[in-house]
Amino acid sequence: MGYLIDTNILSEIRKRDRANYGVREWFAQANDEDLFLSVLTLGEIRRGIEGIRRRDAASAAHLDQWFATVQARAGGARPAHHACYSRLLGANSAIMVEQIG
Repeated sequence: MGYLIDTNILSEIRKRDRANYGVREWFAQANDEDLFLSVLTLGEIRRGIEGIRRRDAASAAHLDQWFATVQARAGGARPAHHACYSRLLGANSAIMVEQIG
């Protein structure tokens, strides 16, 4: 079974020790080959960072650094603790119609 890592999970994992215990444990025990990341998730994160930038440029700059790491990993570089970043799923109009209905 595969799991598509959604924006909220990726954001929670970013918190490291402060992340929800259940999310941390699930992610730590998940098999790399079962985890996937969507380009839509990357877009949602970028949009969120830009929203933060309007009110807190310093926080946005910090998030930019984290997001650059996520993007680099999505490009195929092996991450420190999970390979979901290198298992990037694209989206096209057929996929969007199928998901939206």
